[in-house]
Amino acid sequence: MTGLLRLLRLPSVRNALLLRGFLVWVGIRVAALRVRIADPNFLQSAWILGAVALIVFLDARRREEDVFLANLGVPGGAIAIAGLPIPLLLETVL
Repeated sequence: MTGLLRLLRLPSVRNALLLRGFLVWVGIRVAALRVRIADPNFLQSAWILGAVALIVFLDARRREEDVFLANLGVPGGAIAIAGLPIPLLLETVL
């Protein structure tokens, strides 16, 4: 939990992860529309959010940001969770 709080105190990294989470969510929802899933059920929504978290983490790993953040005491799980607030809000509203 303290790793996530440290991550939230770094505005440029936090905002980048939030933006990535939003863009990944939009991409997944557009792909879901292409396969005719306009209104996903609970399990499909959970899968979408899990995919968003995984893709945000893998993108941070590809950019080697996970190593930088690990040196600051931020675990990888906090990176994945930091990309979820906007998609979680949008998934519950839509």
